[in-house]
Amino acid sequence: MTSPAWRVVVVGEGSHLSYGCGQMIVRTQEKGEETIPLFDVRTILVSSSRSSLTTQLILELHERQIRLIFCDSKRSPYGEIVGYYDHHAVPRCLKEQISWSEQHCREIWRQIVFLKLRMQENLLRHLGLAYDDTKWQSYQKTLEAGDRSNREGQAARLYFNALFGKKFHRRKASPINAALNYGYAILCSTVTRALAIHGYHPSLGIAHCGATNPYNLSYDLMEPFRPCVDEMVWKRQGEELSCDFKKELIGVTHRKVLYTRKRMTLDSAVDQFVLDMTKALKKGTHFKGELDFDVCEKP
Repeated sequence: MTSPAWRVVVVGEGSHLSYGCGQMIVRTQEKGEETIPLFDVRTILVSSSRSSLTTQLILELHERQIRLIFCDSKRSPYGEIVGYYDHHAVPRCLKEQISWSEQHCREIWRQIVFLKLRMQENLLRHLGLAYDDTKWQSYQKTLEAGDRSNREGQAARLYFNALFGKKFHRRKASPINAALNYGYAILCSTVTRALAIHGYHPSLGIAHCGATNPYNLSYDLMEPFRPCVDEMVWKRQGEELSCDFKKELIGVTHRKVLYTRKRMTLDSAVDQFVLDMTKALKKGTHFKGELDFDVCEKP
């Protein structure tokens, strides 16, 4: 049920979760009562809607800043608990978000897309996959503010064809897409948590602006980190999304990356990236951060 290296707990069907003396108490008909110390837990994923939790446990997890993620009927991550008061300056941060310059938001989005394209290219090179380098360089050089010419979408076709073959399509149901969506949901959760901790609201995006999407800003800021999930799925492409595969994808946030040329976990990189991006948006300055794979890391 647990993975100490990732500090992740996956809760299965028919579990009742409660809290006592610094531990999560798990009760099931099959195994009776088990206890899990919370001091080294980073994330709890409730994989079935047929599980129950006490309010006391939810509050304790929130107090300890442990992510609590819930899955839908298809056992895919659907949402998580985010508190109202994770940061003392929520009102100030909301006013700040509303006042972000539309022109500067478009420029920041260009920088985010550029960083994403650079990460995608780094992955293709790292895996030794063939792609049209000339066309890729053209996409990067012709990026406009707000990506008006949709270089991100054009590069995506080239990128996914190189990764998974020319017959692959992101909108078709397949084991690969199921795994990608699962991993992306974990990334979105990670960014949402970082935003909440620093006082920002995930629904007020800079490029994503869905009227019913509560995670617009999370989707904006997770973009450069997607290739970290892509690599894990590429290495297990064709496999069904098993429980073991899900646990591996959940652990994506604990793999190592290079951010601003410093080696750190992806979780820490996301946190620093959120701080750097929101600072650039607040001050109207250019974002100068760099992101790359840690070639020594084996996910």
